Amino acid sequence: MKDHTHGMHEETRRYRVGVRGNFTAIHALVGDVPEHEKTPHEHEYLLEWTFTLQSLDERGFSLDIALLERLRDALIHEIRGVNLNGLPYFSGVNSSLENLCGFFFQRLSQMLREELGDPDLKRIGEMEIRIWENDQAWAGLAGSVTP
Repeated sequence: MKDHTHGMHEETRRYRVGVRGNFTAIHALVGDVPEHEKTPHEHEYLLEWTFTLQSLDERGFSLDIALLERLRDALIHEIRGVNLNGLPYFSGVNSSLENLCGFFFQRLSQMLREELGDPDLKRIGEMEIRIWENDQAWAGLAGSVTP
């Protein structure tokens, strides 16, 4: 299939694709934080899961968006309404927004590696998880999908 990005040098071209999703979860922070943060409370989070790729597949796609949505929904379903502090990932780790990004990054990259073949995985330059705690505050984590 013909590439229609005329005039761009291949080494500077980056494709971006991603999906978003909402979920609620409960957490309580520990350590040197305001007292009200130490009591279990619920947040309505917005997850953004994005990718940067250097090339498209033979069909002209970056990644299968339906696959991304399916994996996102499976993980969101698993933790919706759950107290994060009770998950093994957060054992001895503060359930901060940054660590929640780490949880999503670890789980979603593992799920993606189980679904995609090497050619698709090699096209991924970077994966990013960004989680919004409210409409003004977010944290993120970006890196390689492969360990």
